[in-house]
Amino acid sequence: MKDKIIHISETDISGGSSYYGFRVHKYFNSLKNIDSKMYVLEKYSKDNTIKIFKHKPNIKFFKKLNFFLLNKKNKYSFYNFGKYVIKEVSQVQEIIDQKPKAIILYNNSNIMHPKIMNYLISKKIKFFFYLTDMELITGGCHYYFECVNFKKECNNCPATGFLLNKVANKNLLIKKKNLINEKITFLVPNKKIRKDLISSSIFNKKKHSIFNFYLSLNLKNYFESKKKDKKKIIFSFRSSLNPRKGQKYLIEAIDQLSKEKKLLELIHFNILGDKSIIRLLDKKKISYNFYSSINDEKKLINFYRNSDFFINQSIQDAGPTMVSESLACGIPVISFDVGMSKDLIKNDFNGYLIKAKSSISLAKILRKCLFINKKKITIMRKNSRNTAKRYLDLKKNSQNLLNIIRD
Repeated sequence: MKDKIIHISETDISGGSSYYGFRVHKYFNSLKNIDSKMYVLEKYSKDNTIKIFKHKPNIKFFKKLNFFLLNKKNKYSFYNFGKYVIKEVSQVQEIIDQKPKAIILYNNSNIMHPKIMNYLISKKIKFFFYLTDMELITGGCHYYFECVNFKKECNNCPATGFLLNKVANKNLLIKKKNLINEKITFLVPNKKIRKDLISSSIFNKKKHSIFNFYLSLNLKNYFESKKKDKKKIIFSFRSSLNPRKGQKYLIEAIDQLSKEKKLLELIHFNILGDKSIIRLLDKKKISYNFYSSINDEKKLINFYRNSDFFINQSIQDAGPTMVSESLACGIPVISFDVGMSKDLIKNDFNGYLIKAKSSISLAKILRKCLFINKKKITIMRKNSRNTAKRYLDLKKNSQNLLNIIRD
């Protein structure tokens, strides 16, 4: 008899944690003794094992509205006003009827009300939560930055301001009531989030267990390639105006480098995301290729493979997944000391780790990379790929997860 495993996420192939869930789901379904299904709010793939929860299709609208009402630069990514999409038992009855061995919830945001999580656990279903940000353990902030109120209670919330101050604490109290005394297995993508979870007011060491699981990939799809352009050093990065993505520090680093104009002639950027940095590059006469989005995995792999280094300028992040993808393609990573990078990147081995928010340090490393000899880059590429093999192998990590589920 096959073990049934249910994955729940906001989407299937959009967003880092959701896509990771999709990958784990696909791997489980490749095994003869597993029956895996994934339930989402929004479906983008054509996979018939992906089911859509019945709900009003207004998630994106309300997220954008909340973003605007709270703060156009909402760095905390606070969207939760206590309005959950899955809030009635009837919405999960189909899942309960299947009698799954385990449910894995990838992030939460406004997906599932804590009382429904509590109800599912009461049905003797093993409940796993992949914690790729802080939303579950705070009053609603996905990233807490300087605020540590969540360790006790979410009063005086800097994300909501005075008018909505009570909302955050009410959210946290609901989570405590429904989850603190229930048996939950947390999966975390880096050591920092593990530490934050343990220090939170929602964690109960007698009831909760934690396992580290980096954002993994099917490494067979990712492989090394020699860069074709030998004239310039190619840096890839994601462009975003989201404050936590730290683009301002990359801009400041480019300004630092522009003091030596000849350096800019040695640089080429591969950019994925929005056009917010394009005007600066045009002004500085720095060459680049721009992609607003890449939805095809093969094209995404080529994006990385045609690079010498990947720049992760995020100042708060779980991974991000692009770090996993870069390492899998054998591309060394230049990163602030956050998220998964802090755990995996070692200086002069598979990239460079820089103190967060230090544009001066970032500029120094970018300059250094312009003059690294080809032999050193080749070694770093091999080390990057080997790092992925050791820590980011989807097959190995998913099998470990399956062993935990069956334990």
